[in-house]
Amino acid sequence: MACSHTFLVTGATGAIGRRLVTALTDRTDIDQIYALTHLVPLRECTGRAVPKHGDVSRDGDLGLTPADAALLKRTVTGIVHLAADTRFAAPLDELRRTNVDGITNLLAFARQCRTLDRILVLSTTHVAGRRTGVIFEEELEHDAGFVNAYEASKYEGEIVLRSKGCDLPVAVCRLSTVVGDSVTGEIARRGAIHHAVLALYAGLAPMVPGREDSPVDLLALDEATAAIAVLATDAFRPAATWHLCGGQSALAAGDLLDLTMAVIHQHRPSWRRRAIERPAFVSLETFELFRHSVDQVGDPAMRAATSIVAQFAPQLAFPKRFDDRQCRTALGAAGLRRSPIREVWTQVVKRLVQARTTVDTTGGAEDVATAIGRE
Repeated sequence: MACSHTFLVTGATGAIGRRLVTALTDRTDIDQIYALTHLVPLRECTGRAVPKHGDVSRDGDLGLTPADAALLKRTVTGIVHLAADTRFAAPLDELRRTNVDGITNLLAFARQCRTLDRILVLSTTHVAGRRTGVIFEEELEHDAGFVNAYEASKYEGEIVLRSKGCDLPVAVCRLSTVVGDSVTGEIARRGAIHHAVLALYAGLAPMVPGREDSPVDLLALDEATAAIAVLATDAFRPAATWHLCGGQSALAAGDLLDLTMAVIHQHRPSWRRRAIERPAFVSLETFELFRHSVDQVGDPAMRAATSIVAQFAPQLAFPKRFDDRQCRTALGAAGLRRSPIREVWTQVVKRLVQARTTVDTTGGAEDVATAIGRE
């Protein structure tokens, strides 16, 4: 007879968290799910999924009420830790509150759970920072530096896990860039890569820092959620680290750019008449000079678009490919397969350029700048 579980999911209102709560609810081997919410309520919670308000950055009880903390410590058998501050441009000290201190608090809480047998912590493949080459799943420590403070804070969080959590049944899932639904292209929450597409559409991205041949690792949202559910249950293994990513299927940056422009041409034929040129790949030094000039004399739309590109695109100057053999093996045993990323990205770009609430039929720059500033 299969074991039954009671799970705590932190970060339950995030793009992954909402879908994961639903995915875990659908499983027959899970009796109860406690969904930790913070700023945003989780209205989807019904039946076996129960919302609990808290804050992982607050204390070793995760900001729960005394009664809720006692209940969870008595009953929880598994934790999926998704709570994170994912703002690329935020100061490091702000990011540390959730991404580092939150890990310390999670470990303190876990040690008080009487029946806990698993903790799956979601991280990012980009804890690799400015490293280049092949990045293996078991690797972590390096001194190559980072492209942004978000990467640095997630790296520090993993260091805390390794140094302070070795007595607990912890596994790590490093997620690459999640872009949208594999079938519909639906985007749960727009990130920097989506805004970069809108900037390209509006003619506000004349150059990209990096190399044509740099791998861009992308993953479909629905397939990422299904995989996390399996890694937290059937495939769970203490001390494992999995790269949940595209791996060998990652597209070269130049190919991804060409595909993006082709999809826009197909679904917005009028865009072709605007004769927007393909953005040039340039060195980081050249891009920084361009960014400085835009900050000094550029219009608000160009400044907003350049800022978005600067938050993530510099990774393309440090080409790397993530080895995911252990993760693929674990998911393959559960029968999970991934859609070709070219098909996924095609649906995502189509969805973006057809979203009239954000970009009008002429691709106005003001609409893109407004969207970037609002979201």
